[in-house]
Amino acid sequence: MISLETTLRRIIVGYRAIAMLWMLSLALVSLASDEAERPAVIVAAVGLVAAWTSLTLWISFRRPGIFRSWAFLGLDTFVSALILVSPNLAGSPNFVGGYPLSSVLIGVLGKGLLGATAPVLVLVSLVLIQIAIGDRIGDPTVLSSNVLVYPFMAAPVTWAVGALRRSDRLRIAAESNLEEERAERIRAEERSELAAHLHDSVLQTLALIQRSSTDADEVVALARGQERDLRSWLYGSRLDGESFESAMVATGAEIEESYKVPIELVVVSDAPLSDGLRSMIAAAREAMINAAKHSGASEISVFAEVIGDRAMVFVRDRGTGFDPESIPEDRKGVSESIQGRMARHGGSSVINSKPGTGTEVRLTMHL
Repeated sequence: MISLETTLRRIIVGYRAIAMLWMLSLALVSLASDEAERPAVIVAAVGLVAAWTSLTLWISFRRPGIFRSWAFLGLDTFVSALILVSPNLAGSPNFVGGYPLSSVLIGVLGKGLLGATAPVLVLVSLVLIQIAIGDRIGDPTVLSSNVLVYPFMAAPVTWAVGALRRSDRLRIAAESNLEEERAERIRAEERSELAAHLHDSVLQTLALIQRSSTDADEVVALARGQERDLRSWLYGSRLDGESFESAMVATGAEIEESYKVPIELVVVSDAPLSDGLRSMIAAAREAMINAAKHSGASEISVFAEVIGDRAMVFVRDRGTGFDPESIPEDRKGVSESIQGRMARHGGSSVINSKPGTGTEVRLTMHL
């Protein structure tokens, strides 16, 4: 959004550019009529105006703060004064048009009424001096009108610019207050939501823990369940929808709640669920169930990640372990629910286990 100051600056500098073009047109007419006694003065005045207007445009875009400098405003008034007396020096009718008025507008932009006073006094004084000199210095009617134009333009423009600036300050203050109120309302809503969630979940879980204080396994299960609930609530937007990560988190929570064995789960990166990933999650679920039921481990570690075009899951425990070669034929939990399921969907599985050393199940599936 363009600020008010930028808009005002563009309008006033735009007026100066238009005034320069109008002066150029009048100067060409004056030169073409051969009325000027010294045409070189007209050419010099036009060149000065073109150069000074170009500098004003550059300052407007690159260094707008210079417009608030008294040194610049003084030099700007001096240039306009030279332009104002150039018809007298050229011996030609007035060809400057409304260009000197742009110094009054620049003064209003930079310093308000005080900034407009200096160019008005200088320009009006020069006009009065030229009127007093006589007909040699241009059209007296045009000069007389300038005596009224400069001060009477400065006053309404100063008022209008001041009013716009005050209105803009009030608008900015109102928007700031509204933003603060909105932020405070959002904070209040967040506090209310947090209080409601704590009441509905955490406080109730604490009450259940108090009633189950003699059952250590139940207390651990309640505490970990509440931990998962808080994590899901805090990071719910990231776990919403059908994704590999959300499915793994839900599976780990299910096994932990069912078998009262902590599942330490870490999931790195995510991917949309596919048939292959669903089969791998089902195989991981079977591996976690086996560890929870048979390993005797106090904790099960699960690590899952998606790297490029493949996903991997590691299920580890430090339990009793077993010999994979000695599994009876009628026990299908490992051969069918893990190895067979992965193979049917194009994945692979590796089971590393020895009695007394724990078990690691490594699953890999191409996406």
